[in-house]
Amino acid sequence: METFAHFKEPWFYLETAKEYSSLFEKCCFKVVFSKIETVTTSHTPAEVFRIFSSGAIAGF
Repeated sequence: METFAHFKEPWFYLETAKEYSSLFEKCCFKVVFSKIETVTTSHTPAEVFRIFSSGAIAGF
């Protein structure tokens, strides 16, 4: 869609826990444990809007 042709996601994601560990180690942190977990939740549309409006919207 042309409207979003230049959209750039405001969040930063890496693919693996090892990539996150490497990033933090390059910034002089000692990484003791690194793990990526998937969390699934269920919300009504009103709850989703409230959650999004409470902070995530700032990225836009």
